[in-house]
Amino acid sequence: MKIAITGGIGSGKSAVAEVARRKGYCVASCDETYAKLCRSEDFLKDLRKLFPDAVKEDPPRLDRKILANTVFSSDEKRAALNAFAHPRIFRAMEEETRGEKIAFYEVPLLFESGTEGLFDEVIVVIREKKERINSVMERSRLTREQVLARMRSQIDYESRNFDGCHVLINDGNLAALEEKAGKLIDALAGGSRE
Repeated sequence: MKIAITGGIGSGKSAVAEVARRKGYCVASCDETYAKLCRSEDFLKDLRKLFPDAVKEDPPRLDRKILANTVFSSDEKRAALNAFAHPRIFRAMEEETRGEKIAFYEVPLLFESGTEGLFDEVIVVIREKKERINSVMERSRLTREQVLARMRSQIDYESRNFDGCHVLINDGNLAALEEKAGKLIDALAGGSRE
């Protein structure tokens, strides 16, 4: 069984994924997998063909700030990065979870990438926009405008209908979110493995 965990930036999806991890389930994260790929010379060499300013040579290394500024200022360039990176990320995550009966996948751009159909169940973490903005500004040391630019690259979680998904409302503190997440994970996965 493949269970996706998604939500807008700053929604709390990583905290939900961590609950699944603590319960003993295999959890693959798009962000963590992408970070590993960004340490691969082959991946960086291919990425450099698309974004030469963002990948330095000898040895190849990614300048994340340049790449972020490039892709968050252009829909076309963001689409090019997603078309390049998403298939490679999903292949790598499949390798990470091979042989697992139940696996969770933290996927920030699930709906944007059209990959929700790859999963048996989808958990959508919803949090008030203002709280998300404040959380990301504090966590990532970004300006409000930088956070809003990232939000504009995602679907509008406030107005979207999530029929067929399991919606988890993050409207309290971390302990409250973890308690809700634990109950939902147990229900979906058929009981705790603690």
